[in-house]
Amino acid sequence: MHATVVLVPLAAAGSGVIAISPAIRRRYWWLVVAATGAAVISVPLATETGDGLRARLEPSTKIARHADLGGELVFFVVPLLVAVTALALLDLYQRPSRRSDGGIMTTEGAATGTARWIRPVSLILAVATLVLAVGSAVQVIRVGDAGARAAWGDERYVTPTGGD
Repeated sequence: MHATVVLVPLAAAGSGVIAISPAIRRRYWWLVVAATGAAVISVPLATETGDGLRARLEPSTKIARHADLGGELVFFVVPLLVAVTALALLDLYQRPSRRSDGGIMTTEGAATGTARWIRPVSLILAVATLVLAVGSAVQVIRVGDAGARAAWGDERYVTPTGGD
């Protein structure tokens, strides 16, 4: 479960950054795609672990809410992986290739600007990645909040005053 709590926000933050900054995207796309892939793998593992714990607890609406929100997280993170991977691949497609003799070889649609569809598609993918990153981050926060409420209810922690 803890991997999901770390990996989903990390993937969301990284995806948001590379969606906004092409310069950072060119350098760190592979790291963000890997982190997002790991986040995708962690979600069903956390869900399965949570289901095992849930089976040993008294049924409650708070636990059911937490489980429902946790089950929905995959519907945010998988599309994020698809969008950030597509954005990275499109960025790679745009770059000129290097020939074995060290020269630059361009292809149709590479950095020459010959393909007019690249810029709008890149912009759409960047916006989609950013929206999905925010959605994934918000959803993992909602899941965690519901889990905390299920575990501790509405308890408020206060600093003890004086005494023993």
